[in-house]
Amino acid sequence: MQCQEGEQREVDATPPSAATPTSVFQTICASCHGPMGEGDRALGAPSIASLPRWYVEEQMQKFRNGQRGAHPQDINGQKMRAGIASLSASEIEEAVDELVALSAVSHPRTLEGDAVAGEQLYQEHCMACHRFNGHGELVFRSASLNGLQDWYVFHQLGNFQQGIRGYHAEDESGAKMRKAVSYLTRDQEKRDVVAWLAELARKFPVKKPAASTAPPVRPSTLDTLDTLDTLDTLDKASPHKNR
Repeated sequence: MQCQEGEQREVDATPPSAATPTSVFQTICASCHGPMGEGDRALGAPSIASLPRWYVEEQMQKFRNGQRGAHPQDINGQKMRAGIASLSASEIEEAVDELVALSAVSHPRTLEGDAVAGEQLYQEHCMACHRFNGHGELVFRSASLNGLQDWYVFHQLGNFQQGIRGYHAEDESGAKMRKAVSYLTRDQEKRDVVAWLAELARKFPVKKPAASTAPPVRPSTLDTLDTLDTLDTLDKASPHKNR
């Protein structure tokens, strides 16, 4: 199915003809997340095609250093951690380059929830960090939620509540998530929030720029450190830090 530049589209399970079968992404990542990054519910693998580069890189680093995927009850997280541990830094860079070049995908709803009730809950406990459109915010280290399957978001909310995710003392964004989801005391409330997220994904679909044939321009290490220092300062000064 053809789509316009930046348009979100339903998943087509057929790999793009331009994909390199022996690339790191297609060889390692696609075995769970799919050749289009569409995810696989049977494997518990989320859709990752709509995620921004900074978030993907940050989560991969968390898997590598034990901030994520080390909890004994996080079976899928352990698989991710083992897979990432097998890759070199250059292989991870190659996989991320291919991932961010994929088109965004959309997913059908699989859970029943009250979107009206979910909107209220989202505004009270989620919007300050994940923003009005569900696209997240780099400064707050908050993920883009649009493009993720409803079953995956529901499961991750439970993981945060149970301490399966966000358990590490140095995972500040994970700690904020654990505090936020503690207010969702019933499973139905989580379903309602997820139902509202589906509405946000419909109203504000993820738009990705057209793939470029030019090699990505990467900042120097010094520039990266300066940027991270600035973001950390802004994060600590934010009124939402202890949310």
